[in-house]
Amino acid sequence: DPDEVVPGRVSGYWKDGRGFHPGSEAPGVVGNAGLQTTVGDLLRWAHNLDQPRVGTGAMIAMLQAPVPLTTGGASLYGFGLALGEYRGLRVVEHAGGDRGIASNLVRFPERELAIAMLCNTDAVDTQQLILRVADVYLADLDPATATRDPARSTPSATLSAAVLSDGPGLYRSSTGQGALRLLTRNGGLFTRDHFGDDLETAVTASGSDRIAMPGGALQL
Repeated sequence: DPDEVVPGRVSGYWKDGRGFHPGSEAPGVVGNAGLQTTVGDLLRWAHNLDQPRVGTGAMIAMLQAPVPLTTGGASLYGFGLALGEYRGLRVVEHAGGDRGIASNLVRFPERELAIAMLCNTDAVDTQQLILRVADVYLADLDPATATRDPARSTPSATLSAAVLSDGPGLYRSSTGQGALRLLTRNGGLFTRDHFGDDLETAVTASGSDRIAMPGGALQL
């Protein structure tokens, strides 16, 4: 029962122009939501990916393997985990969130390093905060690689002037009921959080007329 008062459970908050407001996940959604956990338990789960006690090695390898695409190449998403690079290291991660909450769990398998973050507001960029924490533990690496954005497999690119000019607007999915709002800020393209608050997240150019959504797995 999301309305039940549970000692020690943190409440989430979303923000608009009037300030912060209590928020909670939609009841009954289980799987991609509805999980009550702690950073300690998330780190135990991450450790299981390195030294499996639950699941087989083959299953865990599948979670972290790029999925081949029918058009050639491979997706930056495994069977449930996002894949990428940061400062020359392989990254296995997944972010999450809902109205009033934001979370992220990032692993650097080569360094046996995992960082878990749970926030009780959706008005925060957990990916950038986690990378700032990672920079502390990866301080021995070349400082020239210390960018604030993961170095994804997609090549760096710049959006065309036409996309920046004509791209902003409200888009409806051709395969479902979803909607996406794009807008420009300081010469860049951003997506507006679909929970109805004021959170905006920058999208990355993967070509002159292609963008990668936050996390890099979905391109449009």
